[in-house]
Amino acid sequence: MAPGTTLERYVIEGRLGAGGMGIVYRARHAILGSLHAIKVVRPGTGDADRMLDEARAQACLAHPNVLPVTDVLPFDGGLAIVMEHIAEGRNLQMLLREGPLALDLLDRLANQIFAGVDAAHTAGLLHRDLKPANILLHTVDNAHVARIADFGLVQNLGGVEQAGDPQATMGTPGYAAPEQLLGSAPLDVRADVFSLGATLFEMLTGQRAFGKVDSITRFAEAQLTERPRVTHLRRDAPPRMADAIEAALQWDRARRPATVVALAAAWRGHPLAPPQRVQAAAHPTLDQFLEHPEDVRLQAHLARCPRCRVALKLAGHTAQAPQAPPPQTPSLPVRLDAFIGRHAERQALAQLIAQNVQLVTILGPGGVGKTRLALHVGAGAAVSGGVWFCDLQDAWTLDAMFSALARTLGVPLDGVEPVVKLGHAMHSLGRALIILDNLEQLLPQASTALKTWLSIAPEACLVVTSRVPPAIPGASTVALAPLPQHDAVQLFVARASELPRPPVLTDRASVARLVTRLDGLPLAIELAAARLSLFTVDQLDDRLSDRFRLLRTTTVPATDRHATLWATLDWSWSLLDPDAQRALARCSVFRGGMSTHAAEVVVGPPSVPGAAWPEETLQVLIDNSLIQVGTTDRGDRRLTLLESIRAFAADKLAELPDASTSARHHARHFARLGTPGALEGLRTHGGPRRLRTLIQERDNIAVAQHNASKLGEHEVAACCALATAAICTHVGPLPVAAAALEHCLSNGGLSAPRRLDLKLALAAVLARVRRIETATTLCEDAIQTATRLGLHVQLGHAHAGLGHLRSLQGDPAAARAHAETALGIFQQAGAAAAEATILRDLGVNHMAQGDFTSARAHLTAALTLHQQLGDRRAEGRTMANLGLLSRHCGDFSEAEKRYKVALHVLQDIGDRQSEGSVLSNLAIVYRDMGRDEDARQLYAQALTLHQRLGNRRSEGIVRGNLGTLLMVDGNLVGARAQLDTALAIHRELGNPRSEAIVRVSIASVCRRQGELSQAFGELTRALALTTAQWPLIAASCHRLLAGVCAAQGNLDQARRHLHHAERMVPPGAALDRAAVLCQRCEIEWEHGDRDIALKALDEATLIATAKHAGPMTRLGVELHARRTQVGREA
Repeated sequence: MAPGTTLERYVIEGRLGAGGMGIVYRARHAILGSLHAIKVVRPGTGDADRMLDEARAQACLAHPNVLPVTDVLPFDGGLAIVMEHIAEGRNLQMLLREGPLALDLLDRLANQIFAGVDAAHTAGLLHRDLKPANILLHTVDNAHVARIADFGLVQNLGGVEQAGDPQATMGTPGYAAPEQLLGSAPLDVRADVFSLGATLFEMLTGQRAFGKVDSITRFAEAQLTERPRVTHLRRDAPPRMADAIEAALQWDRARRPATVVALAAAWRGHPLAPPQRVQAAAHPTLDQFLEHPEDVRLQAHLARCPRCRVALKLAGHTAQAPQAPPPQTPSLPVRLDAFIGRHAERQALAQLIAQNVQLVTILGPGGVGKTRLALHVGAGAAVSGGVWFCDLQDAWTLDAMFSALARTLGVPLDGVEPVVKLGHAMHSLGRALIILDNLEQLLPQASTALKTWLSIAPEACLVVTSRVPPAIPGASTVALAPLPQHDAVQLFVARASELPRPPVLTDRASVARLVTRLDGLPLAIELAAARLSLFTVDQLDDRLSDRFRLLRTTTVPATDRHATLWATLDWSWSLLDPDAQRALARCSVFRGGMSTHAAEVVVGPPSVPGAAWPEETLQVLIDNSLIQVGTTDRGDRRLTLLESIRAFAADKLAELPDASTSARHHARHFARLGTPGALEGLRTHGGPRRLRTLIQERDNIAVAQHNASKLGEHEVAACCALATAAICTHVGPLPVAAAALEHCLSNGGLSAPRRLDLKLALAAVLARVRRIETATTLCEDAIQTATRLGLHVQLGHAHAGLGHLRSLQGDPAAARAHAETALGIFQQAGAAAAEATILRDLGVNHMAQGDFTSARAHLTAALTLHQQLGDRRAEGRTMANLGLLSRHCGDFSEAEKRYKVALHVLQDIGDRQSEGSVLSNLAIVYRDMGRDEDARQLYAQALTLHQRLGNRRSEGIVRGNLGTLLMVDGNLVGARAQLDTALAIHRELGNPRSEAIVRVSIASVCRRQGELSQAFGELTRALALTTAQWPLIAASCHRLLAGVCAAQGNLDQARRHLHHAERMVPPGAALDRAAVLCQRCEIEWEHGDRDIALKALDEATLIATAKHAGPMTRLGVELHARRTQVGREA
C-alpha cells in the first residue's frame, strides 16, 4: 500500500518490512494520532485463517514481553492485524549483527523472553517460530525490553495436531525443533524450549547453533555433526547458561527441560531435574533405522513404538531393550519472580536440613510465605534423594493425605497399609527432602503417620508447613514473623514492576506506610500491588483504611494478622465487578485446581446481556492475583486458588442466593468422568492420557460426590464414586474407593443399573483387599439382579468377578467355568474390552493348570483385541503373560522377545509396577539361559524400582529370585541372606505362594550346605502351603524332597516323591519334566539301577535338544553333571 492510503481509521505512512506471512506497514490512527504497525497478508497467499489465529493469540496475551494486538481489520478479502508500534524498529537479529551480547544485557533479555514465552504457554499457546527476528526490542529508560512477536505459526496446546501434519513442519530450520521439522510427533512446549536454546546460543556466542541452514536436510546434517559447546566459543560464559542451553538443544525432546519455567530455573543456576520419559517418535524414523541399525539412539526410540516393532520384525531386525529408566523424578514448582527477604529464616532452615534433622516445621499464619520459603530453600538443598513437594491444602482426611503424597512420590497405593508403603518408598530415596505443605488441617491425626515415616526412613528430612506445630518430640521449628519493613517495601516494589504498565514509585515513605498497615504479610502485599494499575499508593492506603475499620467493627477472624489478610481480601473483593465476584465465589468449589474449561462451566454464562464472558472474567481474577496460573506436567494450563483466598471465596459463595448452583454444575461436570463410556475409554486408544486426567481430578471428583449427595443427585454421586474406584484401582488407596462406593449404595434414589454398577465395582475393590466373602455375596446378588433385569454386560462382569474370587479361593475349575460364561456373554454383547480382559484371565488360568496350548490360544486372542482397542497397559501385561508361557514351554528366545516388547510398552505408558515385574521375569529367563551377569543387572534394576515404589511384595519376589541366582553361583551365604529377607517379607504380607517358592530355594541352599534335616523341614512346610492351583511348585517340592530322602538313605520314600513330581508336572512343562528326569537319573544311578538312570538321562537329553537348551542353560549344566556322573560324553 502506498503512503497516504486509508485503511478504515488508520493512515498508512510507509512500509516497515516483510515477514513469512505478510507485509508490515507503519500507520497512524486518524483520530488519536497514535502510531501502529499493521500486518497484512501477502497478496495471493490465502493465509487469512492463520493470520486470524495470530491475532487472537496475541490479543489474549496481556504481558509486557509480548507485543500486543490492538485491532483486526478486513482487507482485500483477507485480514490486517493492528499492533503496537515499536518506535526504534529493531529486533534481536539486528542487535546480534553487532556481535554477542554483554552478559548483563543477555541475562536481562533472556529472563524477559522466558517470561513472555511462559505467558503464551500458560495461555495455552505454542509459538513454533521463536527466533531473534521475531523478538522485537523496545527501549524504556535507555534499556532494551524484549517483546515477542509474529505468532503466525501459533498452535493451541489444547488442540489436536497429528504427527506428520504439514502445518507441524513449518518453522525456521536452525531454530525449529527436530520433531517440528520432521513432523514426527505432536508438538508440545518443548518445541519452543528448543527454539529458545538456539536463540540463547546465538545471543551468547554471536553464532548460530547449527550454522546457516536453509532446509530440513541441512538441519538434520548439522545435528549429526559435533556442535561446539558455548564455553568453547565464549570463555566467560557462566556454566549455568552453558548447561541450560545444552539441555534445551537436545535432539531427543525427552531430555530437554519440560517447560520454559524449568529452562528459566536452569538458566538461573538451579539443577535440572532428570528428564521425564515421554513417548518416542513414531514411524517416520523407521527408514533411518533400517539404514543405520547400529544407531543405539534410534534403537531406543523404535523399541518403544508399537508400529515400528511390527515393521522391524517383518524386516528381520530386533530393537534392543533399553535400560530401565528412573522410576520418578522430583519436581518443585518454580516461580519466575524473585524471592525477597527472610535471610535469617533461610539460613536457619538450610542449616537444619544440612544437619540431618528429621522433622522441621515452618510455622506461621496464612499468607506469611511458608510455602515460598520451603520451596526456595528446598531448591538449593544438597540431598542425594531429591526434593519432593506435596501440596496438602485440599487434603482433609488421612486417606487424602496419603493419596497426595503417593502421587508426589509416584507410588501406587494398593491393598497394603499406605503408611507403611509410603515409609518404605521414602526409605528407598535415602537422604531426601520431602515438603508437606499445608498440614495444619490434618493435625494431630497425622502425627502417628509422621512418626512411622521417621522410624522407617531415618535418613529422610520432612519439612512441614503449618499454622500449628505437630505434637512430635524432637521436631525443630522455624517460625515466620511478618516481613521487616525494608523487605516488605522491596517486595511491594518488585511485584509492582511486574505489572503490564509498571508505575513509577518515587514516594517510598507512602509505600512503607502501606506495607506496615498490611502487617508485612507477603500475600496481602502482593494482592495490594496487583491493584496499582487502578490506584496510586495513597489511594490504596485510604481504601484499605476504610475497609479495616469496617471489618474490625463486624466479624473478623481470631488473630490480628489473620484479620489483616481477611481485610485485604475483602477490599480486593469490593473492587471487583459483580460478575468477577460471582466467578471467584463459584471457583471456591474446586479442589486441587481446575482446567480453564471446568472453571468456565462452573462460572457459567454472563448474568446479563453484554456482560463479560467467563474467560474474560477469569482473566480479570488472574490479573488481580486472586487466581494462580500454572501448568501440568503435560503443559496444560491449570488454575488454582491459594487456600486463604479459597476459604474467603467460599464464605462469599455461601452468601449468594444461588450457591447450590455452583456445586451442582461442578458435580455434574466431573460426574461425566465416571460414566460407563468414559470408563470404557480408559481401555481404548488414548487410555493412558484419559487416566492421567482422571487421576489429576481426583480431589474434584471427591468433593463432587459429596456435594451431589447433599443435593440429592444420587445418580451424579454414583458416577463420581465409580470414577474414584477407577482411580484407586490404578493408584490406590483402595479403602477410599470402598468407602465412596459403600456411601453411594447406602443412598436411595438410584436406578437399578447404576446400583448394579456400584455393587460390581465394590466387589472388585473388596477382592483386591481380600474381603472375599463380602465380595462373593455382592457378585452372587449381581448375577441374580442382572439376570432378572436382562442386563447382559453387567451379568458378564458379575460372572467374571465371581470367577476371579473362585480363583482366589483355590477353586480353578469353578473360576474357569464362570470366566467362560462371562466370555460368551461379552462376545454376544460385542463388549470387546471386557472380552479381551476375560480372555487374558482364562489364559492365565490355563497356564497355571499346565494347559499351555489353551493358554496360548486365549492369550494370543486377548493380545490381538487389546492391540485393536489401543489398550496399551493390557497389551504390555498380556505380552508379559505370553513371555511367561514361553519360558514354561522352554522357549527362552521367544520368552526374551516377548518380555522385551512388554517392557517397552509398559515403560511408554509409565506402568512402573508392571515394568518391575517384567524386569524380574526377564532376569529369570536370562538365568535359565546361563546369562547370569545380565540376570544380576536386571534383578538390581527391578529391586531398586520396587523399593522406590514401596512395593514390598514384589521386592520379596525379586530378593527370592536373586537369592536363587547367588546359590547357583556358589555364594551360599549371600543367597541365604536374600532368601531370609524375602521369606520375612512374604510372611509379613501373608503371601503363601511366594513363601512356598522361597522355602524351596532355602531348602536347596541347605542341601548344598549338607543340612539335610533343615532342607527336609523347609520343603515339607513349602508343600503344605501349595494348593491345586500351583502344581509346578508342588512338583518342585517333591523333586527336591526326593533328593533329600535319597541322601538320607531312604530310597523308597525318594522314589515316591519322584512319582508325585512326575504326576504333578503339567504336560506342556517340558523343562520341569526334564528336571525331574535328571533327579531320577542321579538317584537311580547312585543306588544301582543303571538302566532306569540312563533311560531318564536320554529322555531329558531329547527334551533339551527339542528346546534348544544349550550347555550354558540351567538344564544344560544339569545334564552335563549327570553325564559326568554316568561317565558319558555329551
